[in-house]
Amino acid sequence: RNVLAIGDVSGKGAAAALLMSNVQASLRTAIGIESQMDLGKNSSPNREIQLTGIVANINRLIFRNSQPEQFITFFVAIFDPKINKLHYVNAGHNPPLAVSQSGLIKELTEGGLLLGVMPEIPYQQGSIQLGAGDIVFFYTDGLSESARADEEMFGEERIRQFLVANINLAPKLLLEKLEQEVSIFIGEQHLTDD
Repeated sequence: RNVLAIGDVSGKGAAAALLMSNVQASLRTAIGIESQMDLGKNSSPNREIQLTGIVANINRLIFRNSQPEQFITFFVAIFDPKINKLHYVNAGHNPPLAVSQSGLIKELTEGGLLLGVMPEIPYQQGSIQLGAGDIVFFYTDGLSESARADEEMFGEERIRQFLVANINLAPKLLLEKLEQEVSIFIGEQHLTDD
């Protein structure tokens, strides 16, 4: 199984980078502990890792160890390639898009509030069955909010249209082509976010 995660910290600079480092370390530790439990005598090797508990613990940690104005949008998933199933929790992040070969798009929204706002937040876990050739696209608002000189943003709808039109590209080529599309869209403007 593969763990996939993306997040976006409010603010910039060293404080934001340090906070994201804490989230990364907390996630790696929590996943490592859950994985070790899989190896126990009474545990099934296919036991689901409980993402809701992991995200709730990270949220409490961030709430206790960050400034009141700091928060994190966060999405974490576990993909099981044997059965093509993705389990996930979305903590206030831009919903990743699951795009099927037929062009259907599902937003991965199940979860709860962003991290660091309140100490005790219940999180929900979602899951999606993927088919051959489907893609799951993770992104931050740095993509959707890329703006031209007239302040029009690239937006979610352009992202959706792009993904459906280019679903058969290899991931590396898809990302390169998307970067080109954004660059053409914003023209001479500088990106204000990553």
